[in-house]
Amino acid sequence: MKKKIAAIGMTVLIMLGVSGCMDRHEKNNEEMLAHMKEKYGVEFEIQDYIPRNVDCSYDVWFCNAVGDDPVTDRIEVHRYYGELAKKHEYEDEYYSRLVRDEIESRATEALLQVTDQAKVYLSHFSFAGEEFFKEEQLNEYLQTDSGQHAFALLIFIVDMEKDGIMNQDVIEQLQPFLVDAGIGSPRVRIFFVKNEELFNEINKDTYKDMMYWNEDKKIYTCDYSGNIAKELKK
Repeated sequence: MKKKIAAIGMTVLIMLGVSGCMDRHEKNNEEMLAHMKEKYGVEFEIQDYIPRNVDCSYDVWFCNAVGDDPVTDRIEVHRYYGELAKKHEYEDEYYSRLVRDEIESRATEALLQVTDQAKVYLSHFSFAGEEFFKEEQLNEYLQTDSGQHAFALLIFIVDMEKDGIMNQDVIEQLQPFLVDAGIGSPRVRIFFVKNEELFNEINKDTYKDMMYWNEDKKIYTCDYSGNIAKELKK
């Protein structure tokens, strides 16, 4: 009988513990969503939540702004505690999502000074300081150390070597325009796509898969990478 009572007591304690964790997690979710709404003025929805534990000393959320694509527009949000929270309690990737179109547009405009067609995509989102939350702050953000390198890009250009336009010459011509494009000093990877048919298939939904196609399906003849302010190498 005593063993049965003890077992019941243990079950109750476990249930209370689980319930307490769920309540705390729900509270954390609500507080994070409220913080993001206050900061950016838009609603967010949570895709996944990883509470801090023995392996990680801060909360992690994967989420997206309501109306954004949950795959291509997914961002990460952190909430810090203790010593980690002295600088700021929250940190998120949404600012780079917010200015993505402007960065891609600036880079594309620069590339079109050299080539007839180009497609540019931000390769990943990055964390920005909590003080940056408006698109109008982009130029200010680009003056910071983190902003200078925040906007790594994937660039697609049709290979025209068959027409006598050498890829190396294109790289040398476009690099100064990228440096002056107002995108900071990020790393880029430039793909010379085999033909215009493949180039036309590239869009924001397909480029991540297409750049990894191999063997006969490989879409590019060569690629260059590096920081735009330094030498771009094959």
